[in-house]
Amino acid sequence: MKKITALIIILIIAVIPVSAFSAMLLAGDKAPDFALKSMSGDEVSLSDFKGKVVLIGMFHICVPKLKHLG
Repeated sequence: MKKITALIIILIIAVIPVSAFSAMLLAGDKAPDFALKSMSGDEVSLSDFKGKVVLIGMFHICVPKLKHLG
């Protein structure tokens, strides 16, 4: 029973952010334009790739808080 409860909680947590994001943009909506600096220092915007397929990968690295940093 505990395993089933834990699985249900995990599934609910996993689905909430997806459903919240899908309310903002729907399939077929135009992506908002944004600009970032490339590794070479040039500014690149999403509109520079208009008409092309763009794959955006995002990640997050979580580092535990170090005790000596307070």
